Amino acid sequence: MSSGAGNGNRVYLKVGDAIRLVMPYSPTCVRWGVAGKPVYVAIGEEGSADLLHDDGSTFPMPISVGEAGIRTDEAGRYYVPSSAIASPEAGLRPLPPQTLS
Repeated sequence: MSSGAGNGNRVYLKVGDAIRLVMPYSPTCVRWGVAGKPVYVAIGEEGSADLLHDDGSTFPMPISVGEAGIRTDEAGRYYVPSSAIASPEAGLRPLPPQTLS
């Protein structure tokens, strides 16, 4: 999960963190059909980000943190606006009703 609290409108991240974000309308997110949808994002080395399917598998290739909606502050730290964070359940399909036998 993400590290550290933000300053009220930012949540700071570091390499190795994974967080569920509502994806921006960047070219890659649009092409992959995830723009505007909640997706887990794992911060990788050298400014890369892995998008993760709900089953934990990764998308075809990493994208830049910027394409994933992750910003960099004046000190070079990664952050996301708190409004971009999605709940872990956001966008998941509900399980079918179970009947007890």
